Amino acid sequence: MTNFLNSIFRFLASLKLAVILLVGFAVLLGIATFYESSTSTEAAQRVIYKSAWFDFLLFFLGVNVFCAAMNRLPWNKRHAGFVITHLGIIIILIGSMITRQFGVEGQLVLQEGQAADSIQINESVFAVAAPRLNARKEFDPWFMNKGIPPGKELRYELDNTGIVCYIDDYLFNPRFIERVANHNPQPNPAVQIAIHQPGQSEGQMKEWLFANMSNRNQLNLGMAVIEFRQVQTAEELQTALEQPSSQEEAGPAGVVTLRNSEGQAIQTIPVKNLMSQPYAFEWEGKPYKVILRDFFPRAAVENNDLINRENGPMNPAIRFTLTSPDGDEDHLAFSEFPDLGSFHGSDPNKSGLTALFKYPKENFSKRENRAVILLDGDGKLHYRAASESGKWISGEVEIGSPFQTVWPAVNISVQQMLPNAQLTEEIVDAGENASGPHNNPVAHVRVEYNGKSVERYVSYNRPSSFSVGGEAVAVELGQKKYPLGFAVQLIDFQAPRYPGTNRPARFQSVVKLIDPEQQVEEERLVYMNNPLAYNRFLVYQSGYEEGRNGAPDVSIFSVAWAPGTSTIYVGSIILCMGMVLIYVTRRTPSIPIEKNE
Repeated sequence: MTNFLNSIFRFLASLKLAVILLVGFAVLLGIATFYESSTSTEAAQRVIYKSAWFDFLLFFLGVNVFCAAMNRLPWNKRHAGFVITHLGIIIILIGSMITRQFGVEGQLVLQEGQAADSIQINESVFAVAAPRLNARKEFDPWFMNKGIPPGKELRYELDNTGIVCYIDDYLFNPRFIERVANHNPQPNPAVQIAIHQPGQSEGQMKEWLFANMSNRNQLNLGMAVIEFRQVQTAEELQTALEQPSSQEEAGPAGVVTLRNSEGQAIQTIPVKNLMSQPYAFEWEGKPYKVILRDFFPRAAVENNDLINRENGPMNPAIRFTLTSPDGDEDHLAFSEFPDLGSFHGSDPNKSGLTALFKYPKENFSKRENRAVILLDGDGKLHYRAASESGKWISGEVEIGSPFQTVWPAVNISVQQMLPNAQLTEEIVDAGENASGPHNNPVAHVRVEYNGKSVERYVSYNRPSSFSVGGEAVAVELGQKKYPLGFAVQLIDFQAPRYPGTNRPARFQSVVKLIDPEQQVEEERLVYMNNPLAYNRFLVYQSGYEEGRNGAPDVSIFSVAWAPGTSTIYVGSIILCMGMVLIYVTRRTPSIPIEKNE
């Protein structure tokens, strides 16, 4: 028996086992990376990183390190570096296990003006609630790992309310198939459009637009919007097809303010005064002259040169030369980027003056890249397409024939027009192992109460409300919420651009930290490498979504609490000390011992 236990101990302490474990971890992490890219982070966390067997492997690695150290007993001085190094590794593993078991990591998504006091963590929950009855219960959604066997039904009861929820199907990777037919008894006009672009299959992208459905009457392509709507009268049609009036002045507008090194304004010059002749003034007894070189209402950088991009967004900029007895200076100022220095010459700025360019906001064009398909009272189709730069075109639509837009290399065609369109949706499961992201699993849920029953599909992270038996029942399948103990409100999201481009130079959020219990209410600035630290949590800026068509910006934060961090730091220091000690002891020459004759 003793020999058997010794054999097990020697195996646990062996270098062979350590190599097997480390290679196994490397392979496993590689597989996890590919699995996460083909499914989702939440799926990878659930199947691999947060699994019990992954914890067991970490524990087994710790046992190997511990046994390797104990196998050197009894220790002597030359074992000091070896033992300290292994002690550091064990402490790091302990810190990692503490964070894995007790740490919190989640996401906070806020629109401007919105506040929240909880985060969504990487842990799923199935919840049923009846708000009027003040009842809510959370259940373990184990079926997300294994699915639901055919013919089986899961039953969830909401305490003593009499509300019962059933799940009979779970789709790992659903595919929604829309079918549109001309079977609606009520008028419901719809058109199927196709997008035509060079280098793509003819009419490759096809979408249905419904005039009477507010959530399906337009298609946002990012660079442009396509809309379908009805007009009832000839006058309404004529108004809709008219060219939009320009809100930009014909010539340059705005003012240039020259400031000294202390930021004080020493001269303000209307830009239109520079059009006919240079503008002369005196400052500190010296004559100065401003000569306009270029005005760019839609400034953009192309091939390292500043140009006016006719189809680009408004980005007013002005370039001028400032002459003085000390020499000439070239200046460039952007209305949208006032913080950028205006001096852009190769020689030193001898005058010490900088320029601030202010362009009136009311002169910014309200136009956008938008195509509108119009259905008149006689059933004929018309279109109007306009661009941000003011280009405009209109005409009649012929089914199947592409019509021109004023956007570069994009045409549109109407493939079908149905006056009584009926939209139906079929859902199928591509399977757990299907390629592509698995970000939107669904469960088929049936809720029963007071002898009534309602059923539908509930999507992940999209709570659904059931009205059944005279009671409102909320059903949620998604990420679990974790209370922070304080609130974060997004005051303003900021993403200034590099001049002449749409590429953000940086992005940051002004947030308000609110903790009523501690009477804390203060503004903080959060950006990359500058998190908000409060109440053991760190709030990092991790992403953003800019609002379109007047919608507020959205800021995305990663929130984490890692209780094992200090333990990991201590282990890392001990590990480094042990490695240094090993190096020193191996480099120290042995001292010969003289023997007495």
